[in-house]
Amino acid sequence: MHAEADIRLRIDLLEGQSSSIAKMLAKAIRDDNEAGFKEYAERLGTNRGRIEELLWVLGEKAC
Repeated sequence: MHAEADIRLRIDLLEGQSSSIAKMLAKAIRDDNEAGFKEYAERLGTNRGRIEELLWVLGEKAC
């Protein structure tokens, strides 16, 4: 159960970080900043992948 709580906390942290990155991404779009757009889009994609992996782990532990 302790490991599950740690995983959920990590997911929450990544989701918060993703929210901040999404705001920076939106600003890069408004400012027509291609380099910023590329960087933030990659970071957001990486975070999403990590969240999906952690959700998969939670699903495996539930079974």
